[in-house]
Amino acid sequence: MTHKDKNNYSGKHASDRPVDPAIAAAVRKRTKEGKISCADAFRISEDLNTTASEVGFTIDALESRIMACQLGLFGHKSGKALNNIEIIPDELKSVVLDSQENECLRCQDAWEIAKGLGIKKIAVSSACESMKVKITSCQLGAF
Repeated sequence: MTHKDKNNYSGKHASDRPVDPAIAAAVRKRTKEGKISCADAFRISEDLNTTASEVGFTIDALESRIMACQLGLFGHKSGKALNNIEIIPDELKSVVLDSQENECLRCQDAWEIAKGLGIKKIAVSSACESMKVKITSCQLGAF
């Protein structure tokens, strides 16, 4: 989603794509002032046994905005919530380099790295930021 598309989130999708009423109700319940957190979106995905991308589509269709990315990439008070890492642990650096492609790492891969290493998701994205590895393919479709 580019800046010029802001507030036209549904425009990213086919206009005839149906919205699941149960997902829409859950999104509305957790949305405050037109915003829903990344964590809440994933809770909906788990609670309703659906994909994160379907929840993300529904959020877009309802013209809501995703906030507080769990990787710290967007939707925080100062935009990003990443930490500057000067010394990246060798194991983390190695796994990121092995998992990235063309200096990009998918959001889902970042989550899996965090889980596999028993570290916070934001530690992975902070390392990526320091290593100039771009995180792509948001599981919710935000980027």
